[in-house]
Amino acid sequence: MLRRVDRVLVPTGSLAIVEDTMLPVPWRRPLGVALRRFSTNREYRPYDLVEELTARRLSARAGGAATEPVPFRQSIGDHVESFHARNGFSRDRMSAADAEGFDDAVRRAVAPYAEGGVVAFQVLDQVRWGRPVSTGG
Repeated sequence: MLRRVDRVLVPTGSLAIVEDTMLPVPWRRPLGVALRRFSTNREYRPYDLVEELTARRLSARAGGAATEPVPFRQSIGDHVESFHARNGFSRDRMSAADAEGFDDAVRRAVAPYAEGGVVAFQVLDQVRWGRPVSTGG
């Protein structure tokens, strides 16, 4: 993929990676239990894409910026459903029983912190950019 990016970038172009981050929440521990229990990615290990690309000498960092934290409110149902957009919790990869068990576990984790069926948290976006290192391809 980086060879393709390298070929289509203008000579002074950069590759930008945008990441959104939910700041720590009080339901983090019980949510973590549900995530570990129901994830279909049994071998998943967290990683930083930019650090990986840099360490493998596939990209050279050039800069970055982050937004200030922004308040975000979401119904418990929408919050639960948002996890199913992620690879490890895709309904296509989970049995119906596991999806239902996961949904119940997430609801139980966040419900004590919801007001009127709505959870509130903060998110921020981070943009980091660099130049793909030519791979000769």
